[in-house]
Order: sequence, then C-alpha cells, then structure tokens
Amino acid sequence: MGYKKILIPLDGSESAELALPYSRKLADEQSTLVLFSVCPEDELRLCRLNSAYLGLQADVLRAAGYQAVSHTEPGNLAERIKDYVAKEAVDLIVVCRQGHSDLSKEEKYFRTW
Repeated sequence: MGYKKILIPLDGSESAELALPYSRKLADEQSTLVLFSVCPEDELRLCRLNSAYLGLQADVLRAAGYQAVSHTEPGNLAERIKDYVAKEAVDLIVVCRQGHSDLSKEEKYFRTW
C-alpha cells in the first residue's frame, strides 16, 4: 500500500524541482502528486505565474502516466502547507532544498508541528 497524496512544494527553483524524481519513485497507481506553490499575498501576479508553472509541471507528470494536480495560493508558506496537509489528508511531503538557504522560521515551525 503506497501513499495516496504526495505533496511537492515547488517555487520554480532547480533545487525544489529535485523533489520531482523522488516523488515519482514514491508514487504508485493510487497516488496523486500534488504540486503546491505559495506566493506572498501582495504578489497576485506571482501567484498566476506560479499556477501556470505548476500546471505545466503537472502536464508533464500526467503525460508520463502519473496522477498529478497543481495548487497555488497566497499566504505564509509553512501555514499554507500545514493547512493544506490537514484539509486534504496528505500522506507525504517531498522537499528538496539547498543546504545554505535561510529557512530557520519554517524549519522551527515544522519541527513543532
């Protein structure tokens, strides 16, 4: 029995996209890959661009035989992920990032979650 919903947060960076091959390996025929993006609330243009980017990535996954959906929303990254995971019963989050980025607030948030 595999994962039903796998969340992959993407921000358009190459390091975030490194999660895609791992997600594909973890997915089976029952899995849905959820490509997820969060943008600042005052950057709705960025939300539209992120949505288009995720849509293209989801198209590539569907063409390869995977079930894939995309979701973009404004807000705080950690809060939006937490809310989506709880609301949509996500089984797994796959994240890749560079080791030198400053995510101390989000890391602290997820450790206590």
